[in-house]
Amino acid sequence: MKRSMNPGSLQPTIWFTFFAWMLCFGAAFIEPARAQDAGFNSNQVMLTSAVRTATNSTPDQVNLGWRGAHVIMNVTAAPGVDSVTLTIQGKDPASGTYYTILAGLAETTTGIKVYKVYPGITASGNAAASDFLPSLWRVTITHSAGTNFTYSVAYFYEK
Repeated sequence: MKRSMNPGSLQPTIWFTFFAWMLCFGAAFIEPARAQDAGFNSNQVMLTSAVRTATNSTPDQVNLGWRGAHVIMNVTAAPGVDSVTLTIQGKDPASGTYYTILAGLAETTTGIKVYKVYPGITASGNAAASDFLPSLWRVTITHSAGTNFTYSVAYFYEK
């Protein structure tokens, strides 16, 4: 007995092939999502809460196209006489040297301190800078002496 080919029986195979092709190759024809739209590296902890006694810098942060950031330093223990100063620095890609975008105030008390970098915002002393965030940047926390401070540093990007 010879089996006849029914064109309707090929329909599921054709649809499956079409969807498999779209999953594998179709994405190349669709405009790729920008990093900031997908939320890549939008919120990060740079330094977890710990006791620190000396000046330190975070590793370089890679900005995937965001315009600015809020950097949050949460000081939970301070000796009261000495201070810590947070500085947001950009990195020159040609020479590898760092330059200051925003230098915060010398902090001597506990609490949350927020530093903002964004083009067009009103510059506010040592808390906000009207500038864009470069593709490579870092945060440096300078200790005035070798006393114990407990703090964390985190950030989130702004479109």
